[in-house]
Amino acid sequence: MQPAQPLQPNLPAQMAGMQKAVPPGTMGAPASSPSTAGSKQACNPGLAYATGRGIRPRGIRAQDVTVFQVHTEQAGEGNLAVNMKRPDGQLEPVKVTRISDYLYECTYTPQRPGQYVLDVEFGDGHIRSSPFKIVVGPYVKSAIRAFGPGLHGGMVNVPNVFTVVTNGSTGALGFLIEGPSDAKITCEDNGDGSVLVAYTVSQPGEYAVHITSDDEDIPDSPFMANISPQIGIDIEKITVSGKGITPKPGNVVKGMPTEFVIDLGQALPQAQAVAAQLKTSVQGLLKVECHDSFGEPVPVEVVQTTEGRFTCKYTANKVGIVTVDMAIAGVGLRESGTRVPVDSDVALKNVKLFGPGLETAKMNQMTHFTVDLRDTFPTQEARAEVMREVLVQITGEKGEIITPRLMDNGDGTWRVEYVAPEATSAICVSVLLAGQQVGQSPYCVPVTPGFDTSKIKVDGLDSRAPSNAQANVVVKPVGSTARVPTKVTPIPEGFEVTYTPPSPGQYAVSADIAKHPVAGPYVVEVVPASQPVPPKGAKSAMKFQPKPTPGAPANPLL
Repeated sequence: MQPAQPLQPNLPAQMAGMQKAVPPGTMGAPASSPSTAGSKQACNPGLAYATGRGIRPRGIRAQDVTVFQVHTEQAGEGNLAVNMKRPDGQLEPVKVTRISDYLYECTYTPQRPGQYVLDVEFGDGHIRSSPFKIVVGPYVKSAIRAFGPGLHGGMVNVPNVFTVVTNGSTGALGFLIEGPSDAKITCEDNGDGSVLVAYTVSQPGEYAVHITSDDEDIPDSPFMANISPQIGIDIEKITVSGKGITPKPGNVVKGMPTEFVIDLGQALPQAQAVAAQLKTSVQGLLKVECHDSFGEPVPVEVVQTTEGRFTCKYTANKVGIVTVDMAIAGVGLRESGTRVPVDSDVALKNVKLFGPGLETAKMNQMTHFTVDLRDTFPTQEARAEVMREVLVQITGEKGEIITPRLMDNGDGTWRVEYVAPEATSAICVSVLLAGQQVGQSPYCVPVTPGFDTSKIKVDGLDSRAPSNAQANVVVKPVGSTARVPTKVTPIPEGFEVTYTPPSPGQYAVSADIAKHPVAGPYVVEVVPASQPVPPKGAKSAMKFQPKPTPGAPANPLL
């Protein structure tokens, strides 16, 4: 038996490996024996056999709920006894359930790692291959998930497929198939952290499908697949179509129902014949499964709309990827394993944002804007589902969070209200849907003081002032109720501002209230303290008028 073959990341995903055949009987295939129907049969324990993951020599881990089956149809009559010994010699409990006259299901959960010995006796002796030596590995958590029809069944001489999703795990993947015949394995890297694996075998029977990461079985590995002979259904004649099976971005939306159609077409008579043979319906032959990016199942509803035509509906509740697997009579269809991207909203471009709150805002005053979803989905229920995924983020200049209020207008639009805080000149408004910006988001919204800055006057600012000496300026908010920072000194006329120029030169003096310019800048020439200056009030400072330089920004003096 060859070792598991690692999948190298970022390499062309064509891997093939041949696994040596397991000697007949070791995988539980019943030996060929003539039927002895009639009177009570003598017990022949060697003709009883076991199948299932629970008898595999490796792959089981501590805390795994592990199951195997015991088949006694050709072993006569007798009582089944199952005992499992732990590494310390103590017995591990095994639950035995009789499913039918000749089938028993056995379940155990090993509590700790080590080598276990499983004795299975029927009548007066061991069944075939008993006792089983089983090495139980330590309990492990893994993000890797595997799913698909090829893990549970399939057909000889055709590819049996399954998907493995790494979910960010960096271990080298490997695949090992054990069973009645050699297995040819191919592996295709999907380029999104997942691989599509197919294996082909030539003999029917039970196969153990090992999936390893860094030579260690992932959870639930090995998977037990029952491979059948040719079933007589030509899967090439079966077509699958619809948005729910198309790997095109935008066709499937989170929270929105989607569907695809399986049309048996010319394969319908073959499927009807197989269904009659197995005593089931044609729909009973179909198995459709969906899994999200994390390997969690996504419920699927399969409804026959016309004879041989089935509509499959599902709703993805997570943004990412949905893997769709389909099989008939255990054989995977050609489209099985299709990876379908799930978007947050196919109609992102149809979401409209408008309103005064996206254009300008005033300090301490309520403003608003509107989120319009009327052109996205036809029903209010669908719009409300989308709106639950909308995130409105409003932040000030220093990153402070401004909490908005959202209200449903009941007509497919939502009103978003917020209050711009003090001491900020601009805010950022972002509207995101599942992490994606909507419309022209993010918006940079200027914030005005909420009062008329033209009514603010500055008195007492002379055009010349001595260096290293205090100078006073009065800011008069005429006809205004504006509040200014407490660094200034209130006086009857308004507010007095004191400043001390450190060295001679030209200075630009501006007056701001809550970061909003209300006056200036004014040019003040600062002279050495030894140089005389005009009497206070003799010549007022003039507003600064910078001379523009072509190709350069016009900046005031600082």
